[in-house]
Amino acid sequence: MVRYSVEGVTDYGFLIDKSDFVPRYFVEEVLREKIPRDIKKFLPDLELRELVKASLESVSVEKVPLSTVHIEPPVEDPRKIICIALNYRDHAEEVGSKMPEEIVFFLKPPTTLIGPFDSIIKPKIAEKIDYEGELAVVIGERAREVEPSEAMFYVFGYTVFNDVTARDLQFRDGLWRGWTMSKCFDTFAPTGPWIVSVDEVD
Repeated sequence: MVRYSVEGVTDYGFLIDKSDFVPRYFVEEVLREKIPRDIKKFLPDLELRELVKASLESVSVEKVPLSTVHIEPPVEDPRKIICIALNYRDHAEEVGSKMPEEIVFFLKPPTTLIGPFDSIIKPKIAEKIDYEGELAVVIGERAREVEPSEAMFYVFGYTVFNDVTARDLQFRDGLWRGWTMSKCFDTFAPTGPWIVSVDEVD
C-alpha cells in the first residue's frame, strides 16, 4: 500500500509493482463497495483487505505511475510511534553501551513523519544531524498486553523508517539529555515509500 498526494489531495492505493499502483477509488469502482478514505480504518478490516487483494489479482484495473504523484508517509497521523533503542548489537557497541536485557523504548511524535523523499529540516539549535535506517512494524489493530505468541496477529506489515537524530543535543553540557530532545523535531522521521503486508513476506 502507498499513500500519495496530487495537488494537495491525499489518498492511498495498492502497489502493483515498484513503479505503478492502483488508487483506492479505482478498486472501489471494481468492487462496488466503499473502501475507507482513512487508511487506519482500512487496516483492521480483514475481510475487506482480503476482498481488495482478490480483486487486484483477478480483475484488470487501471494503473497509475508512482512518478506522477507525491509519495506521503505510509500511515497518516499514527497514535504512537514507538522506537526501540539499542536494538542491535553493533549499534550498542558503537555508542559504548551493553545490550539491555529488557526492551528500552522511546516515543517520537507524529509530527516527525514525512514522506521518504521529503526534505529534513535542520533545527536552528542543532549542528550534528545523524540518521539510522530502521525496519518499522505497522500495527493494524489496537492491542494491549498481548501474549508474544499472538503478537503477529496485530501486525499489518512493514515499511522503512529513518530515525533522524540531532546527536549534539543528546549530550549537552556534559549531560545525557535523552532521546526525546534529540529525535522529536518535525521532519525527523522520513518513512516509506510503502507498506509491505505480512502475507507478502516469505
